[in-house]
Amino acid sequence: MAVRDGVIVVRSVLTQLYHNIFNSGSSKQTRFARAFLLVASLGAVSVGGFYLYKIYVENREAAASRIFDECMNEVKKVQDGYGSWRDVQLAFQSGYDRSSSSRLAPYFLAQKADASYNMGQKDEAIKSLSQALGLMSESSDLYSVYKVKLALMKIDMSDANLSSQGIDELESLAQPKGKSEDKDLLGKSLALYYLGLYYWDKADFTKVKVYWNDLVKINLDGQELASEYAKIAREKLKQIS
Repeated sequence: MAVRDGVIVVRSVLTQLYHNIFNSGSSKQTRFARAFLLVASLGAVSVGGFYLYKIYVENREAAASRIFDECMNEVKKVQDGYGSWRDVQLAFQSGYDRSSSSRLAPYFLAQKADASYNMGQKDEAIKSLSQALGLMSESSDLYSVYKVKLALMKIDMSDANLSSQGIDELESLAQPKGKSEDKDLLGKSLALYYLGLYYWDKADFTKVKVYWNDLVKINLDGQELASEYAKIAREKLKQIS
């Protein structure tokens, strides 16, 4: 089914984004720590207390990063054909329990959700991913992509009300929000693409054209991942023009 395939494909998109964000050095982590510590410093009683807290935060985030890498090794085992999604699920739950106060906490839950989904535990997957998004900053580069993934999981449910809710969430993500930042364009592009694909499966080509024409009109210069989806939509539109 196209929707289930969409959840899997979005996982690959997230894998690439994880690599870009978490494996490209510590600059983003450092920026986060600096911003967080700047706010914390306003209430610091002393310079000494500030630096002790800074050391604590940096150690906490470094430990969470190491744990996250260990958990991702379990994902790699599955990809290599000798691991299990159950082990992935347990690893990320344990990682979350050990790192729940770190900035990586929501990403442990998001990865647990992916494992649960692949085990057929769709309700658990939706619960974990919803919890992750509740903890995740909306300014995160991954936020809108995870919103798309959650919507696709809901659409894949047999509950008609939940499926309809998923469609509504994709619609919301696809709506223009004025001048979007780069991170929002990927989520918007994915939402438009999968709305079109959803109606393609239903042979409602009028709606397909609405969503995919919107997608191909977006200026995606420098947006390599989003551009790939626009390219696919453009080619499929030729089949129904």
